[in-house]
Amino acid sequence: MQTLFSQIEKCRKCKTINGYKKFPINAHGNLSPFAVLVSEAPGKDSLTQQKYWVGTGGKILRECLPSGTELEELFYLTDIVKCWPNRNLENRKPENTEIENCSPFLIKEIETLKPKLILSFGGTSSSFLLKREVKITQEHGKISQFDNQTKIITLLHPSGIDRFMDRRLYKIQLALLFLKVKDRDLSDIPEIFEESNALILPEKKEHKPITQSVKKTIAGNDFTIPTPGNSITQTDVRKNQIRITADVKKFFPSRSATILFDYKDPVFEVKFSHRINKSHLLLLGSELASLINLKEGMSLKMSITEHNKYKIY
Repeated sequence: MQTLFSQIEKCRKCKTINGYKKFPINAHGNLSPFAVLVSEAPGKDSLTQQKYWVGTGGKILRECLPSGTELEELFYLTDIVKCWPNRNLENRKPENTEIENCSPFLIKEIETLKPKLILSFGGTSSSFLLKREVKITQEHGKISQFDNQTKIITLLHPSGIDRFMDRRLYKIQLALLFLKVKDRDLSDIPEIFEESNALILPEKKEHKPITQSVKKTIAGNDFTIPTPGNSITQTDVRKNQIRITADVKKFFPSRSATILFDYKDPVFEVKFSHRINKSHLLLLGSELASLINLKEGMSLKMSITEHNKYKIY
């Protein structure tokens, strides 16, 4: 990789590039990655801080990471175009010639690192890697085979996500995906995105909050999870999650959402992931899981206090 980094640093092939500003070697993150994260090109803010993903989109990605995990720890970070495409010192989209000139470096990175998964954010990188036009609003969350050893998942770019789908659902999906990457587990990833097509917004139409389409529940219902025959496992404890099985699905929303849990007065936002034909997931977060002392084999009594709000006893 050091030889490749040196070649990238010395490259001056594109006459349309001003300054040839690139990320330093230590900004790329994990050099023995399970997954590679690819986007279009460096941006002004990121290059100023010499760190990938520091703008609005980067903040969203970093908020979805498993507790105690850094983006650079989890992924090798890179772009199709290695220099900063700019006009008058402002960001611009890379030109086709710039992609043609620079993309062999990306292919060499992938061939050298041999990741099991590529996360491709945006239509530009996805179209290049799959060698066809990718309509990203229609292929968000779609997994394809990149080569014999690597799969690729195409994803909406987090910058401007509110124009295309509900941000909360997007962050739930990324949080679940990043957990899979951390666990080096490619199974069941498509199920994370099963509902995304119904929730991606048609372009140029007003955004409607997901809460308008969530099934209303009736306040005052009491229930216990897990139900007989099910249990909280060591994996659940490690991931700070509770699985919602068929017996109690009626108490929860009909689509992925952020819901509220009241426990000893503090109220916590909890990511609820609706999964078709599988147990739904409550992603409690480390703080709430610690407070309730989440452990293998335990059960929790809950009640619905109002729409999308629950109390834990």
